[in-house]
Amino acid sequence: MAKWVETAGVVKKESERKAYKRRRIRTEQMNRHHDPNPFDEEEDEIVNPFSKGAGGAGRPVASRPFNVDATVDIPLDTVNDSSKKQRELSDWESELKKRETDIKRREDAVAKSGVKTSDKNWPPFFPIIHHDIANEIPVHAQKLQYLAFASWLGIVLCLVFNVIAVIVCWIKGGGVKIFFLATIYALLGCPISYLLWYRPLYRAMRTDSALKFGWFFFFYLIHIGFCIFAAIAPPIIFRGQSFTGVLAAIDVIRDSLLAGIFYFVGCGLFCLESLLSLWVLQKIYIYFRGNK
Repeated sequence: MAKWVETAGVVKKESERKAYKRRRIRTEQMNRHHDPNPFDEEEDEIVNPFSKGAGGAGRPVASRPFNVDATVDIPLDTVNDSSKKQRELSDWESELKKRETDIKRREDAVAKSGVKTSDKNWPPFFPIIHHDIANEIPVHAQKLQYLAFASWLGIVLCLVFNVIAVIVCWIKGGGVKIFFLATIYALLGCPISYLLWYRPLYRAMRTDSALKFGWFFFFYLIHIGFCIFAAIAPPIIFRGQSFTGVLAAIDVIRDSLLAGIFYFVGCGLFCLESLLSLWVLQKIYIYFRGNK
């Protein structure tokens, strides 16, 4: 009897174990039936802890392993384009700074256009005029301004040497009238040339004024005509000996060799001044047309 009871208990336990196993299999099948992706593992399910339904009890998000040794391929064309754009940007920035500096210089020049007459700085040993090309004239126009300044100094030299040569001729018996005429030419020619064409050009270069450029061109043509007339020295006034031109030099050398040499040197100076003035006129005209 006891053996039968023990056997019945074993059979009952085995039956309960099989029934539990069937219920578990059925439950898993029902869960898989309702799961949208039955192949996902439960441990890999990602839960958003910030969602309303999570309630703060969700599992942490599964993290993927990060490979620190992984490399990223960057196309070389992208790097080259970036470098090219950087160079173009740098060139454009430098050009912009250059233009800004030039505009600032022009603005300062315009602000200084009303310079007081007391602000004299040239010549340094005895200042009588205001003259500062390096600080008041734009960089690209300074060379032309220096050429024009050399032209003005050239006419001053010609007129002063003309007085010296006429003095030699006067001593050799040429008469006092030619000396007075040569002195008048020098005393009037130097300041008039400065006021009528050099200073207008200086202000035109500084302020880029078309009116002042026109003023310069008109009186500079008169200046060139005067230089050519002086280099020839036709016998109009006192046989032309008040100018050291070629005709006057030929006339003077017959009476005095020394005076004739001085006259020929003066003629050479007037010829050089004429050629320099023509060259300066051409250069400034090209600059004026290019700017406009």
